[in-house]
Amino acid sequence: MPKVKVMVVDDEADVLSTTARMLEFLGFEPVLVQSAEKLLERVKQENPDILLQDIMMRGLNLAKFLEDVKSNPDTAHIKLLIFSAVDDLTTYRASPWVDGLLRKPFGLNDMKKALSVAAKN
Repeated sequence: MPKVKVMVVDDEADVLSTTARMLEFLGFEPVLVQSAEKLLERVKQENPDILLQDIMMRGLNLAKFLEDVKSNPDTAHIKLLIFSAVDDLTTYRASPWVDGLLRKPFGLNDMKKALSVAAKN
C-alpha cells in the first residue's frame, strides 16, 4: 500500500526536519519545501495527498494560494492543513479551503490528530 504523501511548506529548516521525522515515524512520506517560489507548480508536480502549510511564509499570499489550490481541478483533492505559532487562528478556522489547523510548537500526538482529522474531511 503506498504511503500518504504530505508536503510540508515552511521557511524554517529546523521545523521542516523535525516535521519530516515525525511524519516518517507515523508512516507518511514527507516532501519538504522551504521556499514560496513557484509553490503552486511544485504542488502540481508532487501531487501530495496532504499539504501542511505554514501561515507566515515570506513571499506567499496564503489566502490566494489556498484558493488557487482548491479551485484547480488538478489539486482540489489535496487536504490543506495550516500551522503557525500565531495564537489567533480564527480567520483560518472559518476558511472554506482549510481542512485542519495545527499550532506550533506541536508534538507527535498533535500531528497525528491533525492529519487524521484532515483525512476525514
